Amino acid sequence: MASEFDNLAAGTEWRRCALQVNPLSYLEANGKSLDGLDNESSYNAAIVAALVHAGISVIAITDHWSVDSGADLRIAAEVAGLTVFPGFEATAKDGVHLLVLFDPASDTANINRNIGECGIPADCRDARPGSLDTLELLECAEKWGAVTVAPHVTTGGGLLDKLSGQSAVRAWTDARLHAVGVGGATPSQANAAILANKDPAYRRGNPLAVLSAADISSPADAAKAGSSCWIKLSSLTISGLDLAFRTPETRVARTDPTESTHARIVGIGWEGGFLDGVTIRLNESLNVLIGGRGSGKSTVVESLRYALGIAPLAKSSIDEHDSMVNNVLGAGTKIRLEIQVRVPAPAIYTIERLIGSKPVVRESTGALLHSVPSDLLRGTEVYGQRELAELARDKQRLTSLLAQYLPDGADHSEAAVGQFRDIERSRRDILALREDVETLDGRLARMPVVKERLARFDEAGVGTKLQDQERTQQEQQLLSRASSSIQETPDLVDALIVETDYLVGEEVAELPNAEVLSRAKSFLDNYNAAVTAAMSELTAARQKTEADLKALQAEWEGETEQVRGALEKVLRALQPDGIDGDEYLRLRRELGSLTPLTGKRAARQAELDQLITDREGLLIEAEDRRASRLRDLQKEAKKVGRNLPGIVKASVRDGDDRTALTSLLDNRISGRLDRVRAALNDTELLSPRAFVQACRNGGDAIIAAYPTITPAQALLLAGASEETLMLAEEIDLPISTDLQLNVGTKESYTWRNLDHLSTGQKATALLLLLMHRGDGPLIIDQPEDDLDNRFIYEDIVPRLRATKGKRQVIFSSHNANIPVLGDADQIVSLVAEDGSNGVSGRIIDDGLGSIDHPPVRAMVEELLEGGREAFNTRRYLYGF
Repeated sequence: MASEFDNLAAGTEWRRCALQVNPLSYLEANGKSLDGLDNESSYNAAIVAALVHAGISVIAITDHWSVDSGADLRIAAEVAGLTVFPGFEATAKDGVHLLVLFDPASDTANINRNIGECGIPADCRDARPGSLDTLELLECAEKWGAVTVAPHVTTGGGLLDKLSGQSAVRAWTDARLHAVGVGGATPSQANAAILANKDPAYRRGNPLAVLSAADISSPADAAKAGSSCWIKLSSLTISGLDLAFRTPETRVARTDPTESTHARIVGIGWEGGFLDGVTIRLNESLNVLIGGRGSGKSTVVESLRYALGIAPLAKSSIDEHDSMVNNVLGAGTKIRLEIQVRVPAPAIYTIERLIGSKPVVRESTGALLHSVPSDLLRGTEVYGQRELAELARDKQRLTSLLAQYLPDGADHSEAAVGQFRDIERSRRDILALREDVETLDGRLARMPVVKERLARFDEAGVGTKLQDQERTQQEQQLLSRASSSIQETPDLVDALIVETDYLVGEEVAELPNAEVLSRAKSFLDNYNAAVTAAMSELTAARQKTEADLKALQAEWEGETEQVRGALEKVLRALQPDGIDGDEYLRLRRELGSLTPLTGKRAARQAELDQLITDREGLLIEAEDRRASRLRDLQKEAKKVGRNLPGIVKASVRDGDDRTALTSLLDNRISGRLDRVRAALNDTELLSPRAFVQACRNGGDAIIAAYPTITPAQALLLAGASEETLMLAEEIDLPISTDLQLNVGTKESYTWRNLDHLSTGQKATALLLLLMHRGDGPLIIDQPEDDLDNRFIYEDIVPRLRATKGKRQVIFSSHNANIPVLGDADQIVSLVAEDGSNGVSGRIIDDGLGSIDHPPVRAMVEELLEGGREAFNTRRYLYGF
């Protein structure tokens, strides 16, 4: 499915490059085997086919002192879609070989004139030395607008082979040399140190690009590892190649760097609002939005946040985000995102969101999905202007940020939520059972009184006189209990019947073992039929039993009518003696109803004891889980220091903030608790569960554990309700994280924690933490707002260059250090302009690309450097 972003500039892309491809005449002049390719046409076709098959898309044709010999090969390569940098291989007066490469649009006549300036006749095609030494050749190449590569630098004719001592040092460290080539041979230990920029004598401030660029003189050479390398280019020009050589850490690779697993945002577009009709294609690495104030940089960032459904974390950012959505984007605006995921399999999705509606996710086919953006683009982080500085002040929020880098499952968050619900449920169940037991205790308190009064009646012989009536009354109670024990048949059919619809249908019928699935359905259907039959039998049995009991009740009433009639005679006979027979019978009935409660109370107490035991187990499990999470966070904090040595350190503190516990006690216990609060805050390692256990054990236990608490306040704690104590032991004191930033030098560390850092330093520490882990897109609006240039250059830029190959980064910025020194892969140049519908934002013409793209470069110079004149003036004043 074609994407609306396909035709937009993508910024930098890794391209496999072979920069020393030889034409047929090179083989003939040097006596190399032609392998049956004895004419130029067949040789060119075979070489080009081999290059394409190897995935090589950029080549340089470099015959000795000749550009014309490769003219037909250049045409064949360009017809096949390859980009060709024409050039020649020069031999300096001191014997050093140099590849001199020109722009793909260069005219060969000019290149021939350049060859002539080296003292070489027009018909020369051999490796004879020219009239210029290495440094002079480098100077001339710069004047010609060419790029030089020192090929096979450690072997025959190479710079480190032909030169030694100070001559080699001067050539190697010359500011006009940016790239060297190595072949398949393993360099010596000394040369390896020079190539790695570790030899002090040869050390360069900006390291050289070390290329795999051995001669390709046959189709078989194209696939050899030492013949090609990968170069990251935005524009396929000599300036793009030159920029790549100047930034080899991020733009040159000798092994395939294109295998990537991180998800990315492919592009974003708007219908309506400030950016109506704008579409932006984003690179999978570092993207930087630039533009004047009000050009739409923040609109892009907040649009990404809104479309992905990511809520701001800082309060000020919530207000700014809502204002942007309501006032800048506005009602009726639709935001469209295209995203790419690579795990478990590559896939493209579209996310659409109308202002005021929820995000809609579609497959590349257009089919709607139930997924939300966070299901697909996991680990995405978005931060607005100055949001980092605000978040850096919240140590518990820092812990959440640290926890997101834990391996899947290590954070225990889902388990913790379930465990908390179980603990909460246990509290409710225990309180309800305690109330039941207390109610039963209240009723059972009547039993001794009832027994005492019945004993007096027995002493008067009333029991003997009313014995028959009492037995009849017992029979009536038992029959009533039997009738009430037959309950309505619960409606269990729906709960017991199992679903079988998923085992039928066209999709199931097409499966290879559909017959097996059909048999499974028949088994379940038999089960459902048996359930229905059983429930019918149960209902019939209940109805029959109710009828039988009703008939039995009538039969009993008939048989006992005479006994019940005699009761009135006995009661009248007792009245002259002052004995109330009715009261005796009522007391006997009351005793009959109280007696079963003893067993019920014992059962309830056993159930309560079990709940309390189970709750204790849940609390212990919660403590273990919390301790495990604490250990994981501490390990992750140590990784921060290892990954950012001499820059940032992280430490994890356990339960420093006791506000949740002290506030609970203040709200639920009346009286003065100042010494309690002080004691809890002063305790080094506080366990809410241990504190509650001391409260349950009484005032002496409290004072023994917390000696500074007064006896009066200890009694208040000991008298706290069980609900209060259970709420207290459920409190999970927050784990907090502190960051420390080195405000000294890389040689002499000066560590300061967040409480003693400026706003900018806090934001720096947090930004470095964010960039040290994670693989989801990282989107930040003007991160430099709170940072100073020293930290940006020394700490942020190196980390940014290391991060951008592992995750997508999208920044807006006014600071040239971020897109230029950070080596942005896609710079988006935005402007605001007046139109018939008011002010709106757009991308400048041809305004997508890297710094090597001329319109983008001009925008960077003008917006971020203040123009070339301002830049040169600063350089002049600094004395650079």
